[in-house]
Amino acid sequence: MGLSQSSQGTQSPPPATQPSLPSHAPQSILSLFLPATPPLLTHDHIPPALSDITLVTSYLAYLGLPLELALRILDEARYWDGCRRESKKEVMVYSTRDGGYVKRGLEWLTGQEEEVPEAAMAGDGGLEGGKGKVWYLVSSPIGCFGDSDPMNTRVGHGERTAWVKEVVIETFSKDQGWSNYAQHYGTYDSSYSWFEVSLLRGDKEVPGSRHIVQHNVHAGQYCKYHTNTLTIEHPTLQLAQQGDRIVLWVRALYPGWSNWIREGAITVFSAPFPQA
Repeated sequence: MGLSQSSQGTQSPPPATQPSLPSHAPQSILSLFLPATPPLLTHDHIPPALSDITLVTSYLAYLGLPLELALRILDEARYWDGCRRESKKEVMVYSTRDGGYVKRGLEWLTGQEEEVPEAAMAGDGGLEGGKGKVWYLVSSPIGCFGDSDPMNTRVGHGERTAWVKEVVIETFSKDQGWSNYAQHYGTYDSSYSWFEVSLLRGDKEVPGSRHIVQHNVHAGQYCKYHTNTLTIEHPTLQLAQQGDRIVLWVRALYPGWSNWIREGAITVFSAPFPQA
């Protein structure tokens, strides 16, 4: 028995849609030159406070778990307190100039000069700059606990010992936007515009603590966001002691090279227990 005309599909099928790329699909090289999306430095998840960590530890112990196992669970879950410092001050660092260049000829100041030792910024202090070398941001002390103020400068909590777990470095920056090496455009090869971290202990830099964490895109046309996570295996953190501070340095080398940073952040994650 044939189908009636009213039951036959008379509408044409909807046009096929173009498949969308998965979120994890690699970006094309053109993305290195296209305008960046708004900076992500303002998007953070609020880490647990020390009181939260203590409370959850008590809950797990109440359930009958041995303390060692409870702390292992918290460590594996990355249930750590965090102290975050960020800056949205723009500065251009030129390879051939001392200090940073600010638009309208203003003097470059980080805004943290009052919270670091004055001796650190003079002579052979740990924040002494030079040509193509300027400190941009200093973290809260290693071992800080955020509690009510996630940007505090306190160390520990009373006499409580804290262990650094992880440090996250964020930057939003670009180089001078040109070079004589077109073959490297859009890559990170032969980029002489970069960022370093070091440890500040008192007013001195900890020997051997300075390491490169990120290069700018070679001849990048727009600022790019980068995030770098330093685990406890990182050579800088291997030297860290409670009370040390992470310093973010803006660097440029060789004539013509510069480093323009618009935003930066350092988050220090700590916990009141050692590595599981």
